Amino acid sequence: MIARLWIVFGIALVLATSGGHVQAHGFNVGFMAPLSGPSAHQGQQALNGFLLATRERDGHALEESDGHLGGLDSYVIRIDSSRGAEAVRGQLDELFDGDGIVFLTGVSVPDALSAAGVMPDNHQSILVDPVDSAVYRSAACALESLVTMDDMPFSAAFREVYGYEPDIYAIGGYVAARFIAAAVSAVEGRFSQRDALHRALVQARDSQVLRPGS
Repeated sequence: MIARLWIVFGIALVLATSGGHVQAHGFNVGFMAPLSGPSAHQGQQALNGFLLATRERDGHALEESDGHLGGLDSYVIRIDSSRGAEAVRGQLDELFDGDGIVFLTGVSVPDALSAAGVMPDNHQSILVDPVDSAVYRSAACALESLVTMDDMPFSAAFREVYGYEPDIYAIGGYVAARFIAAAVSAVEGRFSQRDALHRALVQARDSQVLRPGS
């Protein structure tokens, strides 16, 4: 059974305002997955796939973030779902009450949230499942169909960086990051534009291919 990868959109990390709408320069991404224990390989593959996308664009010297998505700095916060419900709940509560998580993604996130007894406010969050997208399904069946922002085969780019073959979890992590990049770019970092953000996510999910450069 394929574990699902989900994204939760929450509170933006606000750094500037423009044109009457809140505009961010960067945002936090919570990445929840089994990063230890017997299923750690699933989480690491998914995380590596996600990070591959964050490092494809807009890199610069003295960079403090984990990369960029949609032209903005992205900060990836690891949440090990194998640590147990209490530990996961404590970390999530701290993150939601602190700087906030704009995105929460990973492996089997709904199950992990349910086990921890935590569920983000549906009014403030949008859930996206890359596994149900045409892009993911195509790549899972024919990996050569998935290409990077630089038009390089995903499998070759992944091997070049990590030294091993990507699996379905790596595909899901990468596709999730590209969906985020497309949505963030479409709204130019204005996370308060909820309807526009949602439309951009739906468009990315429903597309047959990933848009180059996003």
